[in-house]
Amino acid sequence: MEIPFRESRQERQMQTTESVAKRALCVGLMAMRAQAENGISNIPEQADRYREFGESLLQWAGEYGIADALSSAELKLHDQPLGDWDRSAIFETFWRVEALKALLWSIGVIEEMPSYYDVGNPNEIYSMVPINQPIEGFLDSAAIRGKETLDAELHQAQFLNWRARTEVMRLQGMEPPPGDSYAATVSRALDGIEQEGINVEHDGVDLLIDGQRLVDLDGETKGNFASICYERHLALEWICADGTDWDQTLCHT
Repeated sequence: MEIPFRESRQERQMQTTESVAKRALCVGLMAMRAQAENGISNIPEQADRYREFGESLLQWAGEYGIADALSSAELKLHDQPLGDWDRSAIFETFWRVEALKALLWSIGVIEEMPSYYDVGNPNEIYSMVPINQPIEGFLDSAAIRGKETLDAELHQAQFLNWRARTEVMRLQGMEPPPGDSYAATVSRALDGIEQEGINVEHDGVDLLIDGQRLVDLDGETKGNFASICYERHLALEWICADGTDWDQTLCHT
């Protein structure tokens, strides 16, 4: 089984501050639309309030040109009438809040990258996006971090996403190559990982999350970890690749 590596990105150009800031607005719009859709469909006693919130998002997106910056996949969802998203779209788009965290961190809105091990309070992140407000101040104050810093965080996210995916593969019953095992692969990856610049707590056997090995955590916690790592990795891959279409961005592990 392959172990993640640091590919050379010396010839790759990053996204600009403006492009990342606008992408943060788009991702924030879509993630909050998912909240509105969930409320309309699944919280009937508050459906009117959520519909009103959704309508305000649509007005904001149109007034400040955010809808014009959406990707093709995002625009397809955006153009659907309020209340028409299916469960899959709501679920997948809700997790975009984790990509939003990486985008906001990359332009200095968030000082430290939030933990990869905890969902936290999404509303704290949404409050950092100027929803239903002018966007000029947000765009003007953004300042993208240096390439070396972004590359280091991408490498960290790449490793964590790799570990999450290997655990998903194990749980799905996918067999490792003959003579190898998931446990041996993870142990090899952790050997000397600090020299790779990856800062994780581990015991040489597996990642430690709140003192527990990842492999021993419950299914919900593993699922949350996998979603967080994928979304952070996705955002950072896009940031570190100038010209890459958001919908076509791939998470290389």
